[in-house]
Amino acid sequence: MSDTITSRLHEARDAEQAGDLHAADALYHAAHDPKAPEPALLMAWARLRRHMGDLDNARGMFHMAGRAGAGAQAAIELASMALDQGRADEATPFLKKAAESGRNAALDYQMARWEAAHQRYGQAASLFRGVIKAEPRNLEARLGHARVLTYAQRYPEAESAYQALLQRAPAHPHALSDLAHLYGSQRRFGDAMNLYNQLEQHGYDSTQQISQVALGLMHMCDWSPRETLLARLTARMDNPEPCVTEAYVFFAGIDDPALHRRVAEHYAGTIQAYGASRPRPPSRLVGPPERRLRVGYLCGDFNQHATSLLLAGVMEAHDRARFEIYAYDYSPEDGTAIRARMRAAFEHFVPLGNEGPAASAARIAADEIDVLVDLKGYTERTRSEIMALRPAPVQVNFLGYVGTQASDWIDYVIADATVLPAEEQAHWTEAAVYMPVSWQPNDRTRPRLEPDTDRAAQGLPEDGIVFACFNNPFKISPEIFTVWMDILRELPASVLWLFEGNPFVAGNLRQAATAAGIDPARLVFAKPATLEQHLARHGCADMFLDTLPYGAHTTGADALWAGLPVVTCTGRSWASRVGASLLRAVGLPELIASSVEDYKASALALARDPERVAKLRAHLMAARDTAKLFDAAGFAAALEDAYTAMASRARAGDAPAPFAVASRS
Repeated sequence: MSDTITSRLHEARDAEQAGDLHAADALYHAAHDPKAPEPALLMAWARLRRHMGDLDNARGMFHMAGRAGAGAQAAIELASMALDQGRADEATPFLKKAAESGRNAALDYQMARWEAAHQRYGQAASLFRGVIKAEPRNLEARLGHARVLTYAQRYPEAESAYQALLQRAPAHPHALSDLAHLYGSQRRFGDAMNLYNQLEQHGYDSTQQISQVALGLMHMCDWSPRETLLARLTARMDNPEPCVTEAYVFFAGIDDPALHRRVAEHYAGTIQAYGASRPRPPSRLVGPPERRLRVGYLCGDFNQHATSLLLAGVMEAHDRARFEIYAYDYSPEDGTAIRARMRAAFEHFVPLGNEGPAASAARIAADEIDVLVDLKGYTERTRSEIMALRPAPVQVNFLGYVGTQASDWIDYVIADATVLPAEEQAHWTEAAVYMPVSWQPNDRTRPRLEPDTDRAAQGLPEDGIVFACFNNPFKISPEIFTVWMDILRELPASVLWLFEGNPFVAGNLRQAATAAGIDPARLVFAKPATLEQHLARHGCADMFLDTLPYGAHTTGADALWAGLPVVTCTGRSWASRVGASLLRAVGLPELIASSVEDYKASALALARDPERVAKLRAHLMAARDTAKLFDAAGFAAALEDAYTAMASRARAGDAPAPFAVASRS
């Protein structure tokens, strides 16, 4: 290497260390001689480009450096890039190439990552241990070791590995966050919060992790820190710096659509930053009207999940003569019947696996999808980054997320006039598409079983009123629980039948009942059950009491299908109004209350009128065959009309705008 190149290389590295990346890039460019490429310079320049997010050029430079003599080093970097993008198989030839020059710690580190990507956690842990032995100060190897032990569910060893890392680097953000997450998964929320507080003391934003703790406590019905955590998280929304949170904390904790929009804006900001540095497909127009409209559904829940249970009949009913339907799937394989049914329901079932968002977006764009439907939103296993890259000319928020995504990459939301009344549209960035019945799809293939009326087998008293609520326990707010206790107090022979969900729920709620002066034995807890068992056991209850501010969704439809009247109370947010949408769709709007006082009065009046309960049951049993709520073909037709109207507006160059889908009958 010439003295001039050496000098420029040192200058460039000094500029990098000073944080002036563009100056460093210019220095590398000035020092590079295409006719006589210098491997060390190319390697350093490629690493800079990789750090700057210019992955395509970085990849090309590593290849050039490899040809110039940096073979093993360049191959290791290329393997690392492939692993970063979730393309473990693409890393394989590079790892083999590097191994030709002998094993070393850098290669073993990437080999460990490769093993972890193939879920061979034992082999990965062994390789990480070897790297740590050779390089005790290698914090990334220590972090990788702790993580694969966690994936392998070797939790005590993982905890020790994280603690060993933190002894060397007490402020390591990923180690603090990961260990806190491990504690949270073990319901050690106090230990988790201590670590998240340490993160914030070191200047890191742990909003997402604190929201996960808050949601975990909600799942347990541990309400002691609820108001403190909600206030802390709400205050963070006043900080304009983007952040990720568990939105369901706000849906279940605070009935405020304006706040829900701010939460989404923060989340969208983090995704926007991601998309700004990634290649995106070229902009494209909707296909011509004479071609079948291509509709793609992006989801990670095409398996045993409420999304599939609700949606399967609609996917099967799509008009294949007019619509070409694609599934873009990244769901875990679970071998269930509903998974097989969903596979068969789509004309094209495209597995995305663990590929990166840019690759998925390119794949969707190559399929020339006209309307891309996001079935997840900002939920667990979200891949909103794909939507942010705009692979389709029309993009839609539907079913899986009950809030605005507050982004410029979602054009429409599938709604109805109940869940998203016109006066609340201001809190949504998506244009509302109003379905003629309910926004929630259902079908008539649910099991039709004789109601199970054996109360003793369910641990219920033979006589008296049984109020049921099989909602996820995180939806039970202290406020609605207080109303429930008031109802039990007025009806001494009644009991409340709840879904247990996890081992902590029963103890915490019975303690809350005792504090309210109610015998804790009057709370009965239902265990997880098969769909058939779950639907049948509704026959043991007299009515379903909905939660507030996050009400029943799939569980509400289950109850109505099983013939159990649902009493609900509407709030302002979408999450609080789904029960009302379902009740209107089965012809029972009289069971919708607009205040908790009316909700309580309605439940008590119904409990004291068994003849009315019997009539409501008969109405619901007949509604299985008559109510539009369970008409999957009708829903599919309305959805197709919606997609057609969206596509027409896009072809005409019109911006998205709210519209209503006309009923066909």
